[in-house]
Amino acid sequence: MTVQVCNQRAENRMRDISKHDFIRLMAVKRYLLTIQSCTANRKQASMTIANELYPEFNTEWKARSIRQWVSYFLQHSSLPILNQGKHQKVSSLVDCEDVQRECLIWLRMANHNIINGRSFSQWVIEDLHTLLDSPIPVKLSPRQTIRTTQAKSQR
Repeated sequence: MTVQVCNQRAENRMRDISKHDFIRLMAVKRYLLTIQSCTANRKQASMTIANELYPEFNTEWKARSIRQWVSYFLQHSSLPILNQGKHQKVSSLVDCEDVQRECLIWLRMANHNIINGRSFSQWVIEDLHTLLDSPIPVKLSPRQTIRTTQAKSQR
């Protein structure tokens, strides 16, 4: 009777854990047990476990990941949070028909001698949001902002 109760408790705890996290927990447990038995050094232990649990992946990379998981687990008593698939999924401004229309209008009305990447990005940052009735100015990606800043400093 007590074995069945223990199994039910374990199953209830495991319901909230994804398969990937379960495998990561297995890797952490195996790594700690291997290190505790002193049969191998840390790198060899993580390489062996990576080969067993992740045979189709890059073994060195997974071994390094296992060591990082263990370090995090020992400090926080939990696995590090996975950010895979959690990036914000938004469509590009270029896909918006209103933005395309306003860009074409600007390109047709602007002096052809001054049209370049810098003047266009300046217009996007300063004026596009007013034409679209948006109170929030358009922000360029960090890479585009760096390019604009570098271009200004080279003047």
